[in-house]
Amino acid sequence: MSARDRDRLKVLHEVGKGHLTQKQGGEQLGVTERWVRKLLARIRKEGDGGILHRLPGRPSAAGSDAAT
Repeated sequence: MSARDRDRLKVLHEVGKGHLTQKQGGEQLGVTERWVRKLLARIRKEGDGGILHRLPGRPSAAGSDAAT
């Protein structure tokens, strides 16, 4: 987990505890309130790893020959 991911997680935990509003958390993270809600739901479902990128180290499907 990168430092950026840890910072995002810290802000999301503060939102989850009610110390920050979803709007304030979104402003700090540079995302919308709706995306904050989706990230919080993923954390509840999958734990802290829920905020990590889904395709680390794997090539994009858009760049593969199979897409043509």
